[in-house]
Amino acid sequence: RALLIAICLVSRVDLFSTSADMPELDRLKQIGTINLGLLNAKVSLFMDTKSSLSIALCPLPGPLCQADIVLSTECSDNKGLPHCLEHLVFMGSKNYPLRGYLDKLANLCVAQGTNAWTDRDHTAYSAVTAGKAGLLRLLPVFLDHVLRPTLTEHQFTNEIYHVDGEGKQGGVVFCEMQGRESTEDDLSDQAVHGLLYPDSGYRFE
Repeated sequence: RALLIAICLVSRVDLFSTSADMPELDRLKQIGTINLGLLNAKVSLFMDTKSSLSIALCPLPGPLCQADIVLSTECSDNKGLPHCLEHLVFMGSKNYPLRGYLDKLANLCVAQGTNAWTDRDHTAYSAVTAGKAGLLRLLPVFLDHVLRPTLTEHQFTNEIYHVDGEGKQGGVVFCEMQGRESTEDDLSDQAVHGLLYPDSGYRFE
Protein backbone atom coordinates (compact mmCIF):
# COMPACT_ATOMS: atom_id res chain seq x y z
CA ARG A 1 0.00 0.00 0.00
CA ALA A 2 1.06 3.55 -0.65
CA LEU A 3 0.20 6.77 1.10
CA LEU A 4 -0.17 9.85 -1.08
CA ILE A 5 0.26 13.00 0.98
CA ALA A 6 -1.00 15.94 -1.05
CA ILE A 7 -0.32 19.29 0.58
CA CYS A 8 -2.23 22.01 -1.23
CA LEU A 9 -0.94 25.51 -0.58
CA VAL A 10 -3.44 27.45 -2.67
CA SER A 11 -5.37 29.86 -0.48
CA ARG A 12 -7.20 27.03 1.26
CA VAL A 13 -8.78 25.76 -1.97
CA ASP A 14 -9.28 21.98 -2.20
CA LEU A 15 -6.80 20.30 -4.52
CA PHE A 16 -9.53 18.20 -6.12
CA SER A 17 -12.12 20.93 -6.35
CA THR A 18 -13.92 19.91 -9.54
CA SER A 19 -14.86 16.72 -11.33
CA ALA A 20 -12.67 17.87 -14.23
CA ASP A 21 -9.66 17.79 -11.91
CA MET A 22 -10.44 14.26 -10.74
CA PRO A 23 -13.30 12.55 -12.59
CA GLU A 24 -13.56 9.51 -10.28
CA LEU A 25 -14.19 11.29 -6.99
CA ASP A 26 -16.80 8.67 -6.09
CA ARG A 27 -13.94 6.22 -5.55
CA LEU A 28 -12.64 8.30 -2.63
CA LYS A 29 -14.00 7.45 0.80
CA GLN A 30 -13.27 9.86 3.65
CA ILE A 31 -11.90 7.91 6.60
CA GLY A 32 -11.07 10.68 9.07
CA THR A 33 -9.58 14.08 9.84
CA ILE A 34 -6.63 15.37 11.84
CA ASN A 35 -6.56 18.88 13.29
CA LEU A 36 -3.21 20.70 13.15
CA GLY A 37 -3.66 23.22 15.93
CA LEU A 38 -0.51 25.30 15.49
CA LEU A 39 -1.00 25.56 11.72
CA ASN A 40 -4.73 26.28 12.09
CA ALA A 41 -5.37 23.64 9.42
CA LYS A 42 -7.13 20.30 9.05
CA VAL A 43 -5.86 17.18 7.30
CA SER A 44 -8.57 15.19 5.52
CA LEU A 45 -7.90 11.46 5.18
CA PHE A 46 -9.30 9.51 2.21
CA MET A 47 -8.99 6.00 0.79
CA ASP A 48 -9.34 5.00 -2.85
CA THR A 49 -11.84 2.11 -2.75
CA LYS A 50 -10.38 0.53 -5.90
CA SER A 51 -6.64 0.60 -5.14
CA SER A 52 -6.63 1.04 -1.31
CA LEU A 53 -4.35 4.06 -1.82
CA SER A 54 -4.53 6.31 1.24
CA ILE A 55 -4.59 10.06 0.68
CA ALA A 56 -3.96 12.83 3.20
CA LEU A 57 -5.01 16.25 1.92
CA CYS A 58 -4.05 19.44 3.75
CA PRO A 59 -5.08 22.83 2.32
CA LEU A 60 -2.75 25.63 3.44
CA PRO A 61 -2.35 29.27 2.29
CA GLY A 62 0.34 30.02 -0.27
CA PRO A 63 1.17 29.54 -3.97
CA LEU A 64 2.88 26.13 -3.81
CA CYS A 65 1.47 22.59 -3.95
CA GLN A 66 3.44 19.63 -2.66
CA ALA A 67 2.78 15.90 -3.05
CA ASP A 68 4.65 13.18 -1.19
CA ILE A 69 4.15 9.54 -2.19
CA VAL A 70 5.19 7.38 0.76
CA LEU A 71 5.60 3.59 0.64
CA SER A 72 6.48 1.14 3.38
CA THR A 73 9.90 -0.37 2.59
CA GLU A 74 11.19 -2.08 5.72
CA CYS A 75 14.60 -3.72 5.24
CA SER A 76 15.38 -7.36 6.04
CA ASP A 77 19.15 -7.02 5.51
CA ASN A 78 21.85 -4.47 4.71
CA LYS A 79 21.77 -4.91 0.93
CA GLY A 80 20.04 -1.55 0.46
CA LEU A 81 17.35 -2.80 -1.92
CA PRO A 82 14.80 -0.03 -1.05
CA HIS A 83 17.45 2.60 -1.82
CA CYS A 84 18.25 0.91 -5.13
CA LEU A 85 14.56 0.82 -6.02
CA GLU A 86 14.26 4.53 -5.19
CA HIS A 87 16.84 5.33 -7.86
CA LEU A 88 15.43 2.91 -10.44
CA VAL A 89 11.96 4.43 -10.17
CA PHE A 90 13.21 7.56 -11.96
CA MET A 91 14.63 5.55 -14.87
CA GLY A 92 11.23 5.04 -16.52
CA SER A 93 7.80 3.46 -16.12
CA LYS A 94 5.39 1.29 -18.06
CA ASN A 95 3.63 4.20 -19.78
CA TYR A 96 6.62 6.57 -19.79
CA PRO A 97 9.73 4.40 -20.36
CA LEU A 98 12.15 7.19 -21.31
CA ARG A 99 14.65 8.28 -18.69
CA GLY A 100 14.32 11.94 -17.78
CA TYR A 101 10.71 12.29 -18.95
CA LEU A 102 9.44 12.79 -15.40
CA ASP A 103 11.80 15.64 -14.57
CA LYS A 104 11.22 17.36 -17.91
CA LEU A 105 7.47 17.23 -17.29
CA ALA A 106 8.04 18.56 -13.77
CA ASN A 107 9.88 21.57 -15.22
CA LEU A 108 6.97 22.22 -17.62
CA CYS A 109 4.64 22.11 -14.61
CA VAL A 110 6.63 24.91 -12.91
CA ALA A 111 8.22 22.49 -10.45
CA GLN A 112 11.73 22.30 -9.07
CA GLY A 113 12.12 18.77 -10.43
CA THR A 114 11.31 15.74 -8.30
CA ASN A 115 13.02 14.29 -5.26
CA ALA A 116 13.06 11.14 -3.12
CA TRP A 117 14.59 9.72 0.03
CA THR A 118 14.80 6.31 1.67
CA ASP A 119 14.59 5.76 5.42
CA ARG A 120 14.72 2.55 7.43
CA ASP A 121 10.98 1.86 7.18
CA HIS A 122 9.74 3.88 4.22
CA THR A 123 10.61 5.53 0.91
CA ALA A 124 9.14 8.89 -0.06
CA TYR A 125 8.90 10.55 -3.47
CA SER A 126 8.22 14.28 -3.54
CA ALA A 127 7.24 17.01 -6.00
CA VAL A 128 6.46 20.70 -5.51
CA THR A 129 4.72 22.83 -8.14
CA ALA A 130 3.54 26.42 -8.41
CA GLY A 131 -0.24 26.00 -8.32
CA LYS A 132 -2.44 22.91 -8.35
CA ALA A 133 -2.78 22.64 -12.15
CA GLY A 134 0.84 21.58 -12.53
CA LEU A 135 0.63 19.10 -9.68
CA LEU A 136 -2.49 17.45 -11.10
CA ARG A 137 -0.75 17.12 -14.47
CA LEU A 138 2.39 15.69 -12.90
CA LEU A 139 0.83 13.25 -10.41
CA PRO A 140 -0.40 10.54 -12.85
CA VAL A 141 3.05 10.33 -14.45
CA PHE A 142 4.79 10.37 -11.07
CA LEU A 143 2.53 7.61 -9.73
CA ASP A 144 3.15 5.50 -12.83
CA HIS A 145 6.89 5.72 -12.17
CA VAL A 146 6.50 4.82 -8.49
CA LEU A 147 3.99 1.98 -8.90
CA ARG A 148 5.05 0.57 -12.31
CA PRO A 149 8.79 1.15 -12.88
CA THR A 150 10.42 -0.68 -15.80
CA LEU A 151 13.32 -2.11 -13.71
CA THR A 152 15.58 -3.30 -16.51
CA GLU A 153 18.99 -4.94 -16.18
CA HIS A 154 20.55 -2.07 -18.16
CA GLN A 155 19.17 0.45 -15.66
CA PHE A 156 20.58 -1.55 -12.75
CA THR A 157 24.01 -1.76 -14.35
CA ASN A 158 24.24 1.98 -14.96
CA GLU A 159 22.45 3.36 -11.91
CA ILE A 160 23.20 0.83 -9.16
CA TYR A 161 26.40 -1.18 -9.69
CA HIS A 162 28.80 -2.37 -12.38
CA VAL A 163 32.42 -3.31 -12.95
CA ASP A 164 34.01 -1.69 -16.00
CA GLY A 165 36.58 -3.12 -18.42
CA GLU A 166 39.43 -2.05 -16.16
CA GLY A 167 38.00 -3.86 -13.15
CA LYS A 168 36.82 -0.65 -11.43
CA GLN A 169 33.53 -0.69 -9.56
CA GLY A 170 30.97 2.00 -10.34
CA GLY A 171 27.31 3.01 -10.30
CA VAL A 172 25.50 6.02 -8.86
CA VAL A 173 24.19 4.21 -5.78
CA PHE A 174 27.46 2.33 -5.22
CA CYS A 175 29.51 5.54 -5.27
CA GLU A 176 26.98 7.38 -3.09
CA MET A 177 27.00 4.69 -0.40
CA GLN A 178 30.75 4.15 -0.64
CA GLY A 179 31.28 7.78 0.28
CA ARG A 180 28.72 7.73 3.11
CA GLU A 181 28.96 4.38 4.87
CA SER A 182 32.53 4.94 6.03
CA THR A 183 31.78 8.23 7.80
CA GLU A 184 31.83 8.48 11.58
CA ASP A 185 28.20 9.59 11.76
CA ASP A 186 26.91 6.71 9.64
CA LEU A 187 28.93 4.06 11.48
CA SER A 188 27.77 5.40 14.85
CA ASP A 189 24.15 5.57 13.73
CA GLN A 190 24.27 2.00 12.43
CA ALA A 191 25.78 0.73 15.69
CA VAL A 192 23.15 2.52 17.80
CA HIS A 193 20.28 1.11 15.74
CA GLY A 194 21.75 -2.37 16.05
CA LEU A 195 21.80 -2.06 19.86
CA LEU A 196 18.35 -0.47 20.16
CA TYR A 197 16.52 -2.73 17.69
CA PRO A 198 18.31 -6.11 17.67
CA ASP A 199 15.21 -8.03 16.49
CA SER A 200 13.71 -5.42 14.18
CA GLY A 201 14.16 -4.21 10.62
CA TYR A 202 15.32 -0.90 12.08
CA ARG A 203 18.73 -2.47 12.76
CA PHE A 204 19.36 -2.57 9.00
CA GLU A 205 20.28 0.41 6.83
